[in-house]
Amino acid sequence: MHRMYYRLLSEVAAYCLAVCLAVPYALIFTPAAMAQGRVITSAAVLPIVDGTGQQSEVLSDKATDEVALALEATRQFRVVLRADLERELAALQLAPPLSDLQKARLGARLQVDKIISGKLMSLKLNRKTGQVEARLELRSFDIKVGATLNGALATQRTRPLPGWEGDDTLVLNEGIRAVAETAVREMLTARTPRGNVDVVDPQGNVSLNIGTNHGVKVGDRLMVMRPTWEPDLEMVVMYEVGEVRVKQVEPRLSEANRISGGFPRVGDKVYMLYTPPEALKKEFRSRKMESSARMLCGILGAFGIIAIGTGGDPSSPTALTTHIAQSHPGGETYIAVEPHIGHTKLQGTQAWLIFRGPTAGFIAEADDNNYLVGAVRGKHLSLYEDHPERQVGLSFAFAWQFIDETGEQADGDVSITYNHLELVEGDTYYYKVRRVHDPIRPQVPIADTAQDDLVDVDFTIDPEDALSEATRKAAGPVTYFRPPGLQAPSNGLKTVNPSNVTFEWEPMDGADQYQVQVYDNSLLRKPAVYKGPVQSSTGEVLMRHKPSGFTFGSNETYYWVVGAKRAGEAQPVSGSEKGWIFSEVWSFSTPPTPPGPTGSGSYSPPPGGWWQQIPRGK
Repeated sequence: MHRMYYRLLSEVAAYCLAVCLAVPYALIFTPAAMAQGRVITSAAVLPIVDGTGQQSEVLSDKATDEVALALEATRQFRVVLRADLERELAALQLAPPLSDLQKARLGARLQVDKIISGKLMSLKLNRKTGQVEARLELRSFDIKVGATLNGALATQRTRPLPGWEGDDTLVLNEGIRAVAETAVREMLTARTPRGNVDVVDPQGNVSLNIGTNHGVKVGDRLMVMRPTWEPDLEMVVMYEVGEVRVKQVEPRLSEANRISGGFPRVGDKVYMLYTPPEALKKEFRSRKMESSARMLCGILGAFGIIAIGTGGDPSSPTALTTHIAQSHPGGETYIAVEPHIGHTKLQGTQAWLIFRGPTAGFIAEADDNNYLVGAVRGKHLSLYEDHPERQVGLSFAFAWQFIDETGEQADGDVSITYNHLELVEGDTYYYKVRRVHDPIRPQVPIADTAQDDLVDVDFTIDPEDALSEATRKAAGPVTYFRPPGLQAPSNGLKTVNPSNVTFEWEPMDGADQYQVQVYDNSLLRKPAVYKGPVQSSTGEVLMRHKPSGFTFGSNETYYWVVGAKRAGEAQPVSGSEKGWIFSEVWSFSTPPTPPGPTGSGSYSPPPGGWWQQIPRGK
């Protein structure tokens, strides 16, 4: 009896042990556990715009709900509740449609990865068959990148309903549901290439490590982002550099040109931007018209009716604008030189020569005055960045063929050796450009290794009339200066009195106006939590600003910069930041407890008690 009893106990114990060991493995393969292995993207769906002409809130609400349900049904998205979305929109005082900056602010408040927006383009009902045709466009804004990287335009028709008796609501709801599911599916299946910048040549041609195998096509626009290590945040922050457009594609490589912003660098990241269908159609028509115009010019040129590639008077001078700039707050400053758009489209231009002088009346010649500071190959020049470093012994050379006044083919060549003198802090400069013109692209210029001493300038262009006139009116003045140096509150300080903050910074030679700007995010997304008045420098070694009648929030982290500019140079236009140079981004934090005695910018929180936070912006 005892032996049978012990044997029964051992069998029960073995069974329980087997179950305990098996349960964890069984849980791994359950649908819920398998779903946990997926990467879930958090998203907020803005109210879908009713573009049907009916201006119905019911249609907008229905489309918004169906898009949210379709996203959740993919099991790849977690959509925030509408109540949470409406609460944050009210707190930020935002009303759709939102700009990219507003979407970024909303996404940061909701702590989501994507902001989904859309428009119900059309909704048609066949009253004889009950068939519904719906058209919906969706766009997905990426919070981390700060751009719309994905989207879809979907059209969906429901099936005819035999014996339909005219119940509009049911069939319209079904049509909206069907087009929402189709648009979400197409948006998710659309490939969004992301790659790296591999090579940037001296002329700004950008080689990327993605091509047709990754879904890249000629004409695609990509945003260039620069990863920058921020020691204060202990993380890599992506700063927007600009945009490039693809001009040549291979299976695994592509070549692009910069179309806006700064010049890319090797190692920058590129993200495909979503282009709405309307923009694609417009671009297609523009390319078709340009192709037809080129063909017509070629035909007329073959008969001697016009000279190919002149496109006006290529020898005419070019108008310019200049301003001081930087790629990101705290980054190296440089002077941006921008030819006016009308002049950059002159046909026949082969290269651009950039001159920098100390006065508006300087003579733009390539000689031992060393006014020539840059030479760029290409038909178009949208931006030249004049950086402060010294480069000597630079060479620029190419040869080309063109049709002369007799209709015969002639040869031309350019051979230039020049020096790029450094920009001196506090000095004021003026700029002019001259263009080398006539058809056929030149060869890539060769930049020699920089030497220690200046070399004699050599400047030869044959024939002489291949060189345009210099800019009649020099662009400027533009003064070079460096970003302000921040002093206090010290970077990362966590005990700053929210009602008694004094900002201190070191002014720079060349700048005479300054402004403190404070944000609640490290990327300086607009609008600022606080902007001080523009202060003029009177030659002091250290400048200060203490907000008056403003209190920062308790238990908050703030990020601040100081903007600097030269009065009278490159005034901001339509709210832009042209002419302003910003310091590094520093942070400070306020504690959750009451401030200590006034008179100090920092304090040790006293024990106990609570402090009623004054609302931000009061």
